[in-house]
Amino acid sequence: MSLSPEVRRGGGLPFGQVVSQWVCDPRYTTNLRTLYTILVTYADIGARDTAKGKPYRPELAAQLGVSVKTLDRTLLEGECAGILHIERRTDPSNPKLNDSSVYHLRDAEFWRGEWTDPLAPGQTAAEAASAVVAARVEAKRKAGITPKGGRRKAKPEARARGGVTHDATPDGGGWRHG
Repeated sequence: MSLSPEVRRGGGLPFGQVVSQWVCDPRYTTNLRTLYTILVTYADIGARDTAKGKPYRPELAAQLGVSVKTLDRTLLEGECAGILHIERRTDPSNPKLNDSSVYHLRDAEFWRGEWTDPLAPGQTAAEAASAVVAARVEAKRKAGITPKGGRRKAKPEARARGGVTHDATPDGGGWRHG
């Protein structure tokens, strides 16, 4: 049986209700604020026929207008900001696929007065997410895990010129002004 991703929110909130403080908070990236509102539209659709599909990561990324990798960074920002919690589930029919997550929105906690802001004063969600990523990278480095893939090393002549392998300007190198 294949799992489907879901968006859940508690508290019996009306469909489409958002926390305007989160949507207007400049500590959250525009991507995060937009993603939150997109996820709200997916919440509790089991009770309504919205003709909307399932919130698979590629679908969310397309709606947000970003790559799946950028979506993943934005989801991490949302977790760091306390807006959502992600229950990561792998698909039993394809264990390498991790698109069947359950996104738990924490806005009902906000409306009940139970939500506490996890960000330090003056800290942005992106900064908190970057710190989490850096800690993960450092933990892997200490454990002796080396990164797979990455960028190819530049050719020696490219490194000597700061990474440029050829003249990329259409007029042969200099801007010509009339």
